[in-house]
Amino acid sequence: SKVIHRHSWASQFYHYFDMFGGPGLIRDNGKTVEGSPVIFSKVIHEFPILYQANIVEQDETIFTQLKATVQDHHIKLYHGNSGEIYKSFLISNSRQYGLLYLDPDMSEEGFDLSFKIAKDFALCYPRLDILLYVSANNIKRIGGAKDTPCLIDRLRPIQKRDWVIRTLRDKFQFTFLIGTNYIQPFTWTSRNFFDVKSPQGQAILERANYTD
Repeated sequence: SKVIHRHSWASQFYHYFDMFGGPGLIRDNGKTVEGSPVIFSKVIHEFPILYQANIVEQDETIFTQLKATVQDHHIKLYHGNSGEIYKSFLISNSRQYGLLYLDPDMSEEGFDLSFKIAKDFALCYPRLDILLYVSANNIKRIGGAKDTPCLIDRLRPIQKRDWVIRTLRDKFQFTFLIGTNYIQPFTWTSRNFFDVKSPQGQAILERANYTD
């Protein structure tokens, strides 16, 4: 928000794209957990910034739940296949700040689509950050069975100057990856996020990419 307010050439709207929206609220072991659409709609109001959001969900039942949960005229909900809908968002704009969030199912098709969307968005919106939530273990499992690209090979075509990675979690090795062209790389050590160029980040990425 500070960058946008400081530069008149920048688009004054922060844009958020969520390609696998989900229901908004998730029941997990008897507890209600907030999903990415709800988290975004709450957090964005903490900042003095104009925003527009686009959230896609394919499953009709889940989309109905999402519509009932997220009601904000700045957030547009789309029912359909993200592999088709995302193309309508691709308008070359080097002045646009924001975030693309990709949290696919852990199938080969989900990974393939997510990294393709990330690649296409990076070309059109160089100042838009990319946030990926993936299971490194599943990428390795699929790669081992079908000789498909590993995690590092999937990241390489995405035109981002820097990547930040979170420490791996549980047996599925879930991790967040943040791709950015921001000049000054960042770490968020209190939440276990490290620049992949740092010794800690490099060790996490290598473990996510190479170990069994």
